[in-house]
Amino acid sequence: MILSLAKVELKKTFAFYILLFLFFVFWNFFSFLSFFLFENLEKFLELYQEKIGLTIFVSSEQGNKTVNALISEIKTLPFVKKVEIISPSELLERWKNDLPFEIISLFDKDELLKAFPYLIKVYPSSYEHLKYFQEYFMLISKVLNNISYESSKLDNFLTFTLFFKKFFWGLAISWLIFYFLFLILLNFFINTFIKKNIKIFILLGGSFFKLNLIRIIIFVTTMAVAYICSFLLYFYFAKNLVFIFDFLKIYPDFKNLSHFIYFLIYTFFILLIFPILVIFLSSRINEI
Repeated sequence: MILSLAKVELKKTFAFYILLFLFFVFWNFFSFLSFFLFENLEKFLELYQEKIGLTIFVSSEQGNKTVNALISEIKTLPFVKKVEIISPSELLERWKNDLPFEIISLFDKDELLKAFPYLIKVYPSSYEHLKYFQEYFMLISKVLNNISYESSKLDNFLTFTLFFKKFFWGLAISWLIFYFLFLILLNFFINTFIKKNIKIFILLGGSFFKLNLIRIIIFVTTMAVAYICSFLLYFYFAKNLVFIFDFLKIYPDFKNLSHFIYFLIYTFFILLIFPILVIFLSSRINEI
């Protein structure tokens, strides 16, 4: 009788279990990928620390006094790690080989220098203080027309990185709740879909415990296969990322005892505890 009910459930709810398989491959893949990014976040930020900063453009018409006064003021600001200045003459020296011959022949050196600004590069003591400098120089550029600034090309990515780092555990809990709610909804639809068959099973002497046991076996088997598929897909993807960006490291590193223990705990709860809890909770809610 138990095998008959298991066959009926698989036959009538096969599409639901296909959905469970696809969902769990997707969910588990992005779970591993999120931890991989979180673990490598500090390495990325340390690597690009020296490249994170602001470039201030000051018109050459302002003269050395204005530039020196601005640099002096910048150095008094908190969180300033380093200030570099590139004069118009240095810029011209760097770019003269790339300038068209017509321009060089038409204008003398003094005229060309007027076209090049002073560049002041400001590097914060920490990437977390970059926002402070952006707001400060945005205000200056509005007051002084001959001064403008440009953020690092990594600015948008850095903003996302800091957001991800700050709210990672909140996002992780939300992701876990999403997984939990999906299992509850899936169980609800399966129970509704085969409700008549379950009632017949109970009338013939079956028990809710046996009914839940059948569901647990099918659920865990489906999820175990999906887990293996998503894990292999993740490792393939992560290894390719590590190959391209050699400063990254694979997570979890099974040679690391703490990684291995976290991996076992994660697998135990995701594959066994949560599905079992959801199945028993779902059967109570639906009063089957």
